[in-house]
Amino acid sequence: MKEISFQKLLNFINKDIEAQDESKTLAILIRSSSLILAAATLAMSIGVIAGGHYALSCIFLLLMAVFCLIFYLTYHGSIFRTLVVLNAGVMCLMIGATTLFSWISGFRPYVYFIILVYFFYTKTSLEKQLAAVGGNILILFVLAFLFYGREEGPLGNPTYIFLINLITQPALFMAVGASFASKFARTEYKLYQYNLQLKKLAGSDPLTGLMNRRNMLDIIGELLPKMARGDEMLSVAIGDIDFFKKVNDSRGHDCGDYVLTELSKLFESFMETDNKGYVARWGGEEFLFVFTSGNGDNAFVELEDLRNRVEKMVLEFAGHEFKITMTFGLEEHTVDWDIDETIKRADEKLYIGKESGRNKVVY
Repeated sequence: MKEISFQKLLNFINKDIEAQDESKTLAILIRSSSLILAAATLAMSIGVIAGGHYALSCIFLLLMAVFCLIFYLTYHGSIFRTLVVLNAGVMCLMIGATTLFSWISGFRPYVYFIILVYFFYTKTSLEKQLAAVGGNILILFVLAFLFYGREEGPLGNPTYIFLINLITQPALFMAVGASFASKFARTEYKLYQYNLQLKKLAGSDPLTGLMNRRNMLDIIGELLPKMARGDEMLSVAIGDIDFFKKVNDSRGHDCGDYVLTELSKLFESFMETDNKGYVARWGGEEFLFVFTSGNGDNAFVELEDLRNRVEKMVLEFAGHEFKITMTFGLEEHTVDWDIDETIKRADEKLYIGKESGRNKVVY
């Protein structure tokens, strides 16, 4: 039950903001920080009350209310205005606490925290960011001039203030660090996905989605050293759709594209099953198959299975059903010749299959 409640709190904190042009990362940072500061000011208020200073505790309770308001504003208001209110709340906390306690009570890091938060707001110019940072530093210098060296204020320098700051300040900087890491990780992941997409587009056939000739040759280039070490076996087959020109001429090029895409789905699924190897659109109605899970005899059995599947496949386009067949030329690669020679031999066997009646695997 506690885990569910904690998860609900996290989901609520990570909830997106209403304005589409605002930074969700900054909003989440402000929310988490305002909750940390609200808890800290509440603890300070309790400590002041325990010391018998009931009226002064109202200062910290008021600040706690301000930080709660800031948390609310991140869902409905402008992020920049919310950041300004957060800045004002942090400054009031530092000024009030330094006045009531002492300079050495350790409230300076709250200013360093708010300075870091300003650099998360990227919708403003660097000049405005530096102006806000400069204003905070100026206030810090004024406080140092007024209170530096004073060891105790009206409320002394109690231990509980040291303990609260010891917990609160690292928590605030952890929130900043987590937000920065999260933002960096998301950006890096987006770039990674974008690069993968570009790589896939560059190496894919735009019609069928299969890898193209260049990509297949790169894959083969990676496989050849493994084969030379005896880690892989490699067989190459070229498949060609029988009488494909008739399909285009009688049913139109749209139907031809439909045949190519449907066959490509079958080929991709077939080759991925049991990790048989790879398939690419080699050009036009030709496809190149690379088998890595056995020798040429194994590849021949697999190709016969695929040829039968293609033959039994019922295609439907524009309300008409029809079937097609394919012819394959297969060659097992050896270290005695290069891969171009193997592909050439597979292509020659494909031609033999075409000349001897089609719809067969020649090995």
